Amino acid sequence: MTSTIPHYTIEANHIRHASRSEVSDDLLASLKPLLSNGRHVLPVIDGYSVDSSVCGSILAATICSERNPFGEALPLVTAYVCEDESGLASVLRVTGARNHPELRAPCVVATMHPTAMTDKKAMGWMGDFERCLAWAWLERNKH
Repeated sequence: MTSTIPHYTIEANHIRHASRSEVSDDLLASLKPLLSNGRHVLPVIDGYSVDSSVCGSILAATICSERNPFGEALPLVTAYVCEDESGLASVLRVTGARNHPELRAPCVVATMHPTAMTDKKAMGWMGDFERCLAWAWLERNKH
């Protein structure tokens, strides 16, 4: 297993290399329930949920705000965790994103929904959450 993974934000065409050492084992354990299909309430962060969908080696996780004037889950960001190159190719095809020269699987590819900037507070922690969720997915069978 690799010690860092690329975290690619499509709209910014930016990659940050996320180290496994940035995420505690306890945090990964707390995220394990989010790795199955369905809508899950985020632990620790009130007012947010994640719609998780597993497709082979890919986890697609749409983080939603439950706190909005519309009274329903408002999608903010979708993070795709790709375990292998074929999963990454599928994600790039589905999102219409171009491949970044530093992007290799395993990785996380994130895309913001138009509603993302309605919740600036969430944007402050979202990237960290995406990276933690990615490590939880990649190490889901480790324990």
